[in-house]
Amino acid sequence: MAVLNAERYLRPALENVAAQTRPPDEIIVVDGGSTDGTQAIVRAEPAARWITQGEPGLAHAWNTALAAATGSLIAFQDSDDLWSPDKLALQVGYLNSHPEAQYVLGHVQLFLEPGQMPPPAMRPEAFAHAHPGRMPGTLLARRAVFDIVGPFDPSYGVTVDMAWFAKLDALGLPGAVLPEVVLYKRHHNANYSIASGPAEIGRHLPRMLKQALDVRRGRPAQAEK
Repeated sequence: MAVLNAERYLRPALENVAAQTRPPDEIIVVDGGSTDGTQAIVRAEPAARWITQGEPGLAHAWNTALAAATGSLIAFQDSDDLWSPDKLALQVGYLNSHPEAQYVLGHVQLFLEPGQMPPPAMRPEAFAHAHPGRMPGTLLARRAVFDIVGPFDPSYGVTVDMAWFAKLDALGLPGAVLPEVVLYKRHHNANYSIASGPAEIGRHLPRMLKQALDVRRGRPAQAEK
């Protein structure tokens, strides 16, 4: 979990992760230099480990967490979102019973913070139904996936997760999307991606597509099967 001045929603997010029906083996919280009560909230959660990142930015936070993690399965959560109570149980169970799968995703249900309006770039219907989520919060992946795909690239800014998933798809690693909702994603006026998201996507999309095409061209022929 990457955090930066996250005290507003952090306590329920940490409690939600710790209370999974299949508890996590470890909870790593990477702080980008919070000046509010974030650190105190993390230290009050017995299951959580608080560490600081050396360089700013979301990509560096996630990469710091990956370097610190000791488990063979990796999951991510934002400090303002909530997992379904059985998120880890469902996904760990799937990977245990499907050894060929390298990762598993699930569905995401968007919801608005009370009093907030949908972001201008999103239609209100997006909040009406769950949909497949290709985002870190729905992901459970074997550690080997990050050795193959590589770390998160900080040069992509707010679109770093899109760039990573584009590369994952281009590599053709076997995975699955579960039909169950595993993530409840909160939208509010302080979301990291709301202000610059559409512009950043437009700016980085050509480079993302080129990277994915280069990866697809260079992968072994058997990956196409």
